[in-house]
Amino acid sequence: MILMNRNLFLTYSNNYFKNKKKLKLQILFVYTILFFLLFFSISISASFLASTKKIFSTKDSKFLTIIPKDLDIGIFKIDTPKFLGKGVLSESDVLKISKIPKVSKVVKIYTLKSPANIYGKFFDMSYGTDLNIFGNNDVFKNYKIDSTNIREIPAIVSNKLLDIYNISFAPANGLPKLTEKIFIGRTLNLRIGVNSFSYKKENMTVKLKIIGLSNQVDIFGVTIPNVLMKKIASKIKSKSMLSSIRVYSDNASDLVTISNRIKNLGYKIRTKDNKLFENINKYINKFDYLINAPILLFLLVILIFIKNQLNYLLSTEKKEMGIQLAYGMYSRDLIYIWLMQYLKLIVLGITLGFTLGMIGLNSLFRIFLSDLKGLLVLDYCYLKQLSFAFFILIVSLFFIYIILRKYFIKNSIVSLIKNI
Repeated sequence: MILMNRNLFLTYSNNYFKNKKKLKLQILFVYTILFFLLFFSISISASFLASTKKIFSTKDSKFLTIIPKDLDIGIFKIDTPKFLGKGVLSESDVLKISKIPKVSKVVKIYTLKSPANIYGKFFDMSYGTDLNIFGNNDVFKNYKIDSTNIREIPAIVSNKLLDIYNISFAPANGLPKLTEKIFIGRTLNLRIGVNSFSYKKENMTVKLKIIGLSNQVDIFGVTIPNVLMKKIASKIKSKSMLSSIRVYSDNASDLVTISNRIKNLGYKIRTKDNKLFENINKYINKFDYLINAPILLFLLVILIFIKNQLNYLLSTEKKEMGIQLAYGMYSRDLIYIWLMQYLKLIVLGITLGFTLGMIGLNSLFRIFLSDLKGLLVLDYCYLKQLSFAFFILIVSLFFIYIILRKYFIKNSIVSLIKNI
């Protein structure tokens, strides 16, 4: 028998595949398309997830919101009575919390214990909704406030309202998207003491002018200066109560320590804006798992493609491989040759697929979704992409090895040489 060394086998391998351009292009094309689609699907899913978290999540905030502790009675939650714990918040709670180490600032947030409704003309549409009124002096510290005028009240609303309007309400109703500059300055009517479900004899209607947007205020309500809220409460014979305490730290990592100390004192921490967003965040976190779903589909398609292609090639090239084995090649050497060729083509396919995917995704965001660039987050998810690519590469090569190994074990040199 004529024995060849491995370098000769590799040289022969290159010559052997040089005349099989159609085969190489087929392998390269399939892997390029599949990895292009894989990159696109993972990036779109990751970008959607990151964009949704940007709008709904409060995980990056550098503050905690403390609210009265709840008491569970069956399926109901009520404010805990004083003899069982902290049912209401008071100035003494503010003082106690402000003394916790690493707390840089404590902000008191009040709520007017009265129904309220906001209504008016918003561009060409009539607008109206029930809401809460919050008092917070801290967010107005950079604004000049007339504390004597309770007929035209400045208000700050959550910037997430603008995000929700632009990403859902405006597209659904064919309305133009708004910017912060357009939103600010709008004047609406605020009826205090009346809403869709309740009515107080003592009520009043004031003009509400939006002077700013902030992520430091509650989403389902308007925030006004506390000094004005107290005057309104007196006017309509109502009360304002300390509804929550916002705790800030200079370093976000300190919030973990602060949170533990606050819980040990018996207080409840609200980490989301309200129950709706708490549920949204819960499902957002579960959505992380859906990003991994495309890998299963693409891996299945790749394995089916490899199996069908190898079955065809082995049936058409078996005579030539039988002659190679007869001239001294080992089956392991033939397997090695095929694996090396597939490795080159798959790596090239991965590179081309990811490059085309990146170009396509950039074009989609910059050309077709440019109006939403302030809301959408482009996330390529590089680590996950590389992990999936490496996993598919290894599985593909291992699958090729198994098929070839079984084929050479099953077929002898004589059966291969015979043109059956």
